[in-house]
Amino acid sequence: MADGKPSAQTDGTKRKALDISTKRAILNELAQGAKNCELVKKYGVSKSTISTILKNKDKIISADANSMDRKRLRRATYADLAANLPLRVSLYSALEMVKASWAEVTATCVQNCFRKASFADVGADADPEASEEDHSGGDLWQRVVDSDMGGRDICWDDFVMADDDADTAEPCTDEGIVNEVRGKSDSEE
Repeated sequence: MADGKPSAQTDGTKRKALDISTKRAILNELAQGAKNCELVKKYGVSKSTISTILKNKDKIISADANSMDRKRLRRATYADLAANLPLRVSLYSALEMVKASWAEVTATCVQNCFRKASFADVGADADPEASEEDHSGGDLWQRVVDSDMGGRDICWDDFVMADDDADTAEPCTDEGIVNEVRGKSDSEE
């Protein structure tokens, strides 16, 4: 600094790093016959930077070719999500998603959820990792008998099928079906 020339730190100019794609573009323009002074103006770099890029041409090309990093930033592939638009799903595809999700749920998973939420008394000695074969109806039936919900003379099958014959909806008649199809309500009759 004794000669009085301002350095890069004192004259206010900042050094900037050029990425590989910019250096590659400069090399392509030089190969097409562009002049150094044109590139200096276009890219805002000094003549020495252009000369250094030209001197290190082989290194730049190999770095570009052998780089394992992305060369280009990928944008979102879901435009609706990127634009914050509401997601539209058909009823059928929603039901398919729910069906697929429930197909993966096991009885053990449901029991563990109920145990964690304290909805069901599974006992303190219950093994949360027990296999499905261990959860037969025998233990459950013994708990039913002990709680006096099922008498001693009732068997497991009778207890489970006790409400099979119970009506859960009014019986369908031919007249009711015809009215339903035609769209008539009970008040119109």
